[in-house]
Amino acid sequence: MQTRSQSRSQPRFTPDIPPDLEHAPLVREEALDWLERHFPGDHAFSGSDLLRMAGDQSRRWLIGRLRQHGIADKGVIGLPDAADALTVLFLRSRGVKFREAVDAILTRQEQTGTPEPRYSGVWNRLVITALDRLRRRVPPRLLGAAVFSLLSDRRDHANALVIVRMLGSSAKTSRTGRAETASHDDAYQMVLDRPAPSCSIIAPARELVMLGSDQLPARTEITSRNFVRVIIATDRETYEVMIGTLRRVSISLDDAATAFVGRLFDLAFLDFEEFYAVQGATRFEAEAEPESGSANDLQLWLMTQFLDHAYPGSLSEINEHDRASGESTILASSVVRPWEPSRWDPPKTLEMLSGYVSRTGVPLVVPRVERPWTGLIASVAPELRYLRGQSQEISIDDKYSAISLPVFSSSEQTLGALYLLTPEIEREQMDVEVRVLTIFSRVVGETVERLRAAAHSADLSADVATIKVYDQERFKVAVSELLKRMAGRIKAGHLQNTDARLPFLLLSAHETDPDKHEPGVSDQLKSWLVETLRHLELRSFLRTHSTRISDEQGGESFLGQLKGAGLVIALDMLVSKDELDRIRNDYPNTINRTIPSNAPVKLVAWVLDVPARRVLDADAKNDLESLADDVVGWAFDVATVVDDVQRSEELAHQRGEWDAALKRVRRALRNESGRKNGYLYRLAADCSLSLGDWPSALRYAEEGVNLSRPELGSGFVRSICQAADAHICLVNPVKAWDLYSTVSTDAPNHPLPAYHRGQALLLMARLLHEYEIERLRSGQIASGESQKIDGAVQMLVRGGLEDLTSAADLLDSWGLIPAHRHYRNFYMVPTLQGQGLGYLLARMPGPAASRMQSAHRAFPKDELFFREYLFAKCWEQGVHRQYGELTLGA
Repeated sequence: MQTRSQSRSQPRFTPDIPPDLEHAPLVREEALDWLERHFPGDHAFSGSDLLRMAGDQSRRWLIGRLRQHGIADKGVIGLPDAADALTVLFLRSRGVKFREAVDAILTRQEQTGTPEPRYSGVWNRLVITALDRLRRRVPPRLLGAAVFSLLSDRRDHANALVIVRMLGSSAKTSRTGRAETASHDDAYQMVLDRPAPSCSIIAPARELVMLGSDQLPARTEITSRNFVRVIIATDRETYEVMIGTLRRVSISLDDAATAFVGRLFDLAFLDFEEFYAVQGATRFEAEAEPESGSANDLQLWLMTQFLDHAYPGSLSEINEHDRASGESTILASSVVRPWEPSRWDPPKTLEMLSGYVSRTGVPLVVPRVERPWTGLIASVAPELRYLRGQSQEISIDDKYSAISLPVFSSSEQTLGALYLLTPEIEREQMDVEVRVLTIFSRVVGETVERLRAAAHSADLSADVATIKVYDQERFKVAVSELLKRMAGRIKAGHLQNTDARLPFLLLSAHETDPDKHEPGVSDQLKSWLVETLRHLELRSFLRTHSTRISDEQGGESFLGQLKGAGLVIALDMLVSKDELDRIRNDYPNTINRTIPSNAPVKLVAWVLDVPARRVLDADAKNDLESLADDVVGWAFDVATVVDDVQRSEELAHQRGEWDAALKRVRRALRNESGRKNGYLYRLAADCSLSLGDWPSALRYAEEGVNLSRPELGSGFVRSICQAADAHICLVNPVKAWDLYSTVSTDAPNHPLPAYHRGQALLLMARLLHEYEIERLRSGQIASGESQKIDGAVQMLVRGGLEDLTSAADLLDSWGLIPAHRHYRNFYMVPTLQGQGLGYLLARMPGPAASRMQSAHRAFPKDELFFREYLFAKCWEQGVHRQYGELTLGA
C-alpha cells in the first residue's frame, strides 16, 4: 500500500453540490469520483491527507471523532472509507452538525443490498405512457410510408382505406408483388377477419389513424372505394394488403419497392408489437428523480431501444444541434437509460458522424467501417468495443456499418441527427434500410418539436418513399427535357428584362486535409458520396440551405449521380443574376466552409449557370441534347478541381492572400481538367492583377478568353475585361479599347464592359494628372504640353463618366438589387465613387459631392480598394510617365 501523507500539494475537495443531508449520498459519490480522478490507482490515505483534502489541516481531533464512530478507523484508509470521511468533513465545514453528517453516512452503510429505488413507480408510469404515444406514432408512420410507396399519385392518399392481414410465414404464393382488383365483398370480409390493429384509414389531412378492434369501418366506407389487392412476402411473414381509393388506381411494384414495403410491414406488425409487449412488461428500478429533460425525451429513448430491437447488436443515438452555439448534445442513447449518466462524455459520435450531418443536412452512409474510414472516423473505437463486449456471439472481426441521417423540423431546419452503428448491412439491403431509417428520423423530428403536424409529416414521408436519383444516361435525358421546358418559359417572357440563368449545383467530396491528395482515396470518397447522396431528401436539402426556394419554384428539380464526379442537382427554375448570387452564397459558400472536426469527408459544392441565351440558341438549332452533354461534361471536369477552386476563391477574395491563392491555382492548372477550367484562369488573372504582375495577368486572361468562348457560364465577358485591364496597365490603350468595344457590342446589356472601360479611362486620366503635376514641380513642361495633357484628361474623364453612367443604368436591368452586397461593394458604390472622381478631375465639385454622398450610404470595399491599389501600383511602376510620353508624342 502506498501512503500519500508526504504530499503537500493535494487538491481540495469542494464539490458543486448543495451541502445538506438530503444530498449526502450524492456528495459521497462525488467524493469517490474525485479521489479516483485525482489519485488514480490503488492508493491509500492517512488522516493528515484527508484533513488537507478537506481544508482542515489544523483540526486533527476531527480524525479522532471520525474513528469513534467507525469511520476512517484504520491506520491506512482506503477509497470507500476516505470518501465517507470527506463527505462528513465537507458537510461539517458547510454548517451541518457533525453528528447528523455521521448518521447520514452510517445509515447508508447499514442498508443491505442496493438502495431502495424511490422513483421506480414514477418512471414506470412515464415509460408506459411514452410507449403508448410511440405506438400511436411509429406503426402508422411506417404503414403510411408503405402506402405512399404503393400509391405514387398524392391525390390518391386522402381517404384511402388500408387493410392488412398476415397469412403466416408458410403461406408462400406466386402472386407476390402483383396487384389485382378486389371486390367489395372480399374487402369487407377481410375487415371482419382481420386481427386488430391492422385496419387503418388515412384521413383528409393524410394522417394515418390505427383503428381498434371495436372501430370497424361501415359498409358504405367499403362500397365507396375501389380496392386493389397486393401480396407482399418477406422472409418472416406473408402479408395480404388491400388498398381502397376513391378513384381507380393501378399499382406496379418492382423488386426494390417490394423489399421496402415488406420491411416496413415487418417492423410495424412484428418487431414493434414484440417490442411493445417486452417493454410494457418491464419494470424499471431507478433512484433518480425524473427531470424535465429526461421525462420529455422518453419517446426518443424508446425510439433508440426499438432500433436496437429491430437491428440486433446495434448502437443508436439521437442528438440535437444548436445552430447558435454550433454544439450538439445527445438526447437519447440505446445504451444508456434516461436516469443514468452518459457512457461517453463528451459524446464522441457527434463529431464522428452525427455532428457533421447536423451541420450540413446531408446523410452519411458508411457501408463498412474500415480504411479510410478507420482513419477518418477514429472516435468510433469506444463504440465498437462496447458492442463487441455485449455479446459472446459477436467476433472481434465482425464488420459494422454506420448510418447517420439528419433530423429536420417542420420548417426544414436541421434539428440534429439520428445515428446507427449496426452489424454490416449487405449492399443490396442498404438502400432499403436507409429509406426506412429516414422515416424514423422524421418521427424523431416531430417528437423533438412536440408537434403533431401529421399532414406535413405525410408530405415528407411521401418525398422519402418516392425519391428518385437518375443515373448518368437518364440524367442526360432529364436535363434535355429540362432545357426544353426552360426554353418554353423564356419564350413566354419569364425574366424577359433580366439576365436569366438556369442553375445546376454540383456536390462532390474531398479529403479534409487540403494539403494531402491521394488519388485512390479521393476516388473512393467520390464513389461513396454518390452512393450516400442517393438517399438525399432533395426538397429538405434545398429548403434547409435556402428559404428562397419553394416547391413552386423548384418543384421539378431532380438529382443525377455521376460516377467519379459526384451528384448534380438540376434546379427547376430560371433566376436573375441577383438570385444566382444568392444561391452561390446559400450553397457553395456555406457548405464549403462547413468542416466539423474529425469530419469523415469534406463536402464541396459549386454552381454552374447556363445563360438563357445559350438555351434559346441551342433550342433554335435543335441541339438541346448536345447542351445537356455539355452540362454533364462540365460536372466531370470541375469535380476534379472544385476543391482547388473553392480553396483558391477563399484565399483570394475572403482572406486577400493573393500569392497563396495563385500557387493553389497553378497547382490546379497542372491537372487536365484544370487546364480546361476558365474560372481558374480568371481567378489567376485576378490574383496577378492584385500582385501587380501585369504580363502574367494578361497571359491568364487571354487563356481564359479562349476557354470561355465555348463555356456554359457567362465568364467570357469577364475574361475579356480582365485582358483589357492588363493591356491598360501595360500601356497598350489601343488594344484595350478594341477589347472593351468588342465585348460591349457583343453583350450590350451586360454592365461589366462599360464599368471596366469607364474605370480604365479614369485610371489613365489620374495617371496623366500625376504626370502633369510631376513635370510642373520639376519645371520641365511647356505651356503647350500642359494644355495638351489637360485636354486629354478632360476627354478621358468625359468618356469614363459616360461609361460609368451607362453601367449604373445597366445594373438595375442585370438583376441585382440595392441591398445585395455585390451591388454595393463591387459595382454601384465604386461606380458612384468613380463618377465623383471624374467630376473632381473635371473641376466640378458640386456633382462630385452629390455622387460621393450617394456612395457614402453603404461603406464600400473589395472592388473599390482594388481600383485604388491598381492606380497606386501603376504610379509606383512609372506607368504615368509612359502614358504622359504617349500623350505628348515623345
